[in-house]
Amino acid sequence: MTTSNNAGSDLFDVVIIGCGRIAGGIEEARLDDGVAPVSHAGAYRAHPNFRVVACIEPDEKRRQEFMSYWDVPHGFADLASFVDSGVQVDVASVCSPNAFHIEHLKALLPLELKGVFCEKPLAETAKRAVEIAQAYERAGVPLLVHYLRRWVPEIATLKQDIDSGAWGDLLNVVAYYSKGLKHNGSHVVDLLTYFFGKLTPLYALSALVDHDPNDPSISAVLKTPDNKMVHLLTGDERQFQHIEASFLFTGGRVDMENLGRTFRFRKRAPDKAIPGIMTISETKRVHPDTPAAINDAVENLYQCILGKSELNGDGASAVDALQTCEAISDLWKVRDGAAH
Repeated sequence: MTTSNNAGSDLFDVVIIGCGRIAGGIEEARLDDGVAPVSHAGAYRAHPNFRVVACIEPDEKRRQEFMSYWDVPHGFADLASFVDSGVQVDVASVCSPNAFHIEHLKALLPLELKGVFCEKPLAETAKRAVEIAQAYERAGVPLLVHYLRRWVPEIATLKQDIDSGAWGDLLNVVAYYSKGLKHNGSHVVDLLTYFFGKLTPLYALSALVDHDPNDPSISAVLKTPDNKMVHLLTGDERQFQHIEASFLFTGGRVDMENLGRTFRFRKRAPDKAIPGIMTISETKRVHPDTPAAINDAVENLYQCILGKSELNGDGASAVDALQTCEAISDLWKVRDGAAH
């Protein structure tokens, strides 16, 4: 057991597994430019109730850089060495490469932690994701999975408006992504699931490899639980990163642009030039600080640990996204196999 000695305290000690970009490297490269934190280490440092006391990274040079920049007192080459050391923590962040998520999550389970913050995807396969999500649920350990748009305040407000009927009925969605179906496409799938419920893939249209040969970007047609069409289309990461979506409702249109950093809202209204027809006119435009939503995720984890809030995104929701992505991949494999 490696729970820290902060019993009765609201200060929780953290170990970060993997010292790459999302762990803290993004901000190290920015050289304290005054912008809100966008990494695990940065978000923990900015929160008054967390402190990073250990990190795990096999690359010794990188580990020392991370420890020096973030003032982390304990560093280890692997998780086993950390466990054997007796260093006590309450929370772990899993920022290791995707292929190691399950290994690390399994190794953390016996430690009786108060919470775990895992980067997406939860696992490389839906089956393994289901197993680990259920294991954490049985153990009663909160497992936050970082599909960051679930913690953007403006997106939460949009969900409330959709749920309340402020935009009328959904007509259809057209969404774009690049850099692999599981790597980045799952962000879009998770966001659409958050808004409308779990999606059902109908057709796989095309595929390209723009990041990882084992994770092609696949265009597909899906449907929402109430049978509204979703067109999921690929960009090309080799040209530029692309995550955008257009939501068409009976009451207007919402466009998410620039990786979710801009939202345009257009409402149904009488046309000003042609009497007798309805068009859509822009009513507002907002610019969320989407990358900084990791700070809201850390606060959500804190409130969950205290028993004051549910997680906005957990193992179960991460499983839904991964299952949908796997179903799209399976459709493409069938189509691609038939073509050959």
